[in-house]
Amino acid sequence: VVPVRVLCDGAVQGGAAAFGYRPASAVRALEPEAGARGGGTLVTVRGAGFADAAAARCRFGEAAVPARRAARGVLECVAPRAGAPGYAAVEVSMNARDYTSDGVHFEYRPPAHVRALAPSAGPSEGGALVGVAGGGLEHVFHILW
Repeated sequence: VVPVRVLCDGAVQGGAAAFGYRPASAVRALEPEAGARGGGTLVTVRGAGFADAAAARCRFGEAAVPARRAARGVLECVAPRAGAPGYAAVEVSMNARDYTSDGVHFEYRPPAHVRALAPSAGPSEGGALVGVAGGGLEHVFHILW
């Protein structure tokens, strides 16, 4: 932190203002790297220079959202809704003004939907192998019954 002085008409003017320097922030990785186009995915951002700042933000493309410092080098933020499936660069800011430019991307995926099940019924004790047809299922790891 350094005091701020102003030179005005050849005289140095001081005051109570101070400016603080912080290490540069950097985004290294995202967990998960993808989520639903509708938003709402809790994203863990790993990197460096994440000060404990109340103004911390994550920016997904052009949409900025609040961020929370979870640990040293770790921020958490909730992905906003995207207009279409695709990739968005995720950058962070500790002052809501100056953002990183590391180019780490988050993938917005279309929502999964089930069109049909085969068979559509099975024994109540379970154990039936069921085929699921639909869209956006390439990255689905769990199906709840």
